[in-house]
Amino acid sequence: MARQRGSGAAAASSSQAASEGSGDDGSVKVVLLQTISGVGVKGAVVSTNAGWMRHELFPHGRALYATPGNVAEHSMTAEQRAAAADPAALAARRARKLVASLGTMVVNVTRRHAFWDKVAADKMVGTVTPWDILQAAERQYGVRLHESHLFIDGPITSFGTFKIPLNLRTKDDVQVELTVAVNRTRRINHGSAAS
Repeated sequence: MARQRGSGAAAASSSQAASEGSGDDGSVKVVLLQTISGVGVKGAVVSTNAGWMRHELFPHGRALYATPGNVAEHSMTAEQRAAAADPAALAARRARKLVASLGTMVVNVTRRHAFWDKVAADKMVGTVTPWDILQAAERQYGVRLHESHLFIDGPITSFGTFKIPLNLRTKDDVQVELTVAVNRTRRINHGSAAS
């Protein structure tokens, strides 16, 4: 009688997982954890040789047996697999989505007004620079832009709503504009400790 190596439970579960997805031709269904040329992309559920899976893919962490739990956790949708196969198309799709969302955003920047100046009631303390706009866009929407993306001559020196053209072009050559609302306040609290 031959002795079995390793723990009995681990060997039994491994052989059970292999036999669950095994076909009559010695193949087994697996979920790929990496893209393997000639086999499939990461997250795909494919059928492969049981011996190759047992000796190469599984021990090296390149694939898992296609149990319902592994499929739910590691498999990708057809759209996700297409994106993984063509990163340029994914980048183009993300850029189109970003350009579309930038046209609808309203970036709010708050500045103090000179309430003590009775002559110029709309006078703003300080200015709104391109850096202020970029910081507000990142903080409010998570969109990171560069100063070169903004077509702005100088800082904004008054309150109101401004449309700032962006140095981003769409495929149909439409100019994208970012709306910046400069709001007035009497007092700006910096942090939670300020009262």
